[in-house]
Amino acid sequence: MNNKKQSYYEKNKKKILKQQQDKRNSKYEGLVEGYDYICCKECGFKSSELATHIINKHNITIDEYKIKHNVSSVKAQKSIDRVKGENNPAYQHGGKYSPFSEKYIHGTSNIEKTKKKAKDNKTKDKDNTQIEYWLKKTNNDSIEAEKLLSERQTTFSLEKCITKYGQEEGTEIWLNRQEKWHKSYKKSNFSKISQELFWSVINNINIITDIYFAELDENKQKDLSGKNYEYTLRLNEKVIKPDFIDLSQNKIIEFDGTYWHEVKNKTYSFGNNPDNIKDTLIENNGYIVIHINEKDYKKDKQGTIEKCLNFLKQ
Repeated sequence: MNNKKQSYYEKNKKKILKQQQDKRNSKYEGLVEGYDYICCKECGFKSSELATHIINKHNITIDEYKIKHNVSSVKAQKSIDRVKGENNPAYQHGGKYSPFSEKYIHGTSNIEKTKKKAKDNKTKDKDNTQIEYWLKKTNNDSIEAEKLLSERQTTFSLEKCITKYGQEEGTEIWLNRQEKWHKSYKKSNFSKISQELFWSVINNINIITDIYFAELDENKQKDLSGKNYEYTLRLNEKVIKPDFIDLSQNKIIEFDGTYWHEVKNKTYSFGNNPDNIKDTLIENNGYIVIHINEKDYKKDKQGTIEKCLNFLKQ
């Protein structure tokens, strides 16, 4: 593009891009949105699938987009059906389309080489757990290689931090790492029914400045985007995110969903039950906690709301 054309393009960039998008979108006229095409919630761009567009144009991940706009897919149903079940070219392929299989069609005609290739594919991501990998990295310095391998194989832990940095600094590094992990975890790992209860509770409270739960944002407004605003609480050498916390009174409400707190916890003995361990940690740090059972709430919503209010007001 010469300078003259470049100058024209820069001056009319928005107009040109709009014309290009309108032209592209026109081919979907008369077709069914959701089935034949899907429309970007950010800018109106239309396509049979939006994954590449979302990542490149809006610089967000597919999961972030789905949560933000409350959608389950970024692909039109027609595109999904095209490769679904028996329509998928890899349907019941028996391993010939998998690079991890000895039957991989892109292997060699020599069966021994193909087996080796399949084996290499299975282990290539594990190279940095092998001494040979670190010997190459350190020009065959066996002492340094063993040291690096040991560090790679050692899970990041509080003990490791204290050993390396000392009690005070090591603990702080460990807690910062845990807090960073909690804050970066974008998944909406909370139940809608728990939020229903918490909103009913704070609707009966005048001052909510020091109250935190998943859908209550920094401005104390309701956020239904799926982002989790639970408070990150440091307790000794642990970091937790209570379901509901009132910092002005050091009171915590934990909502026990049927699956996670009944079905899953049946696999633990009493002493090792995660809920028991967490409660002990909370209480030892000066907080008071009550548990609300999902079944109890569904059976008597108003009674459960009053139980929470009494707990917070007493």
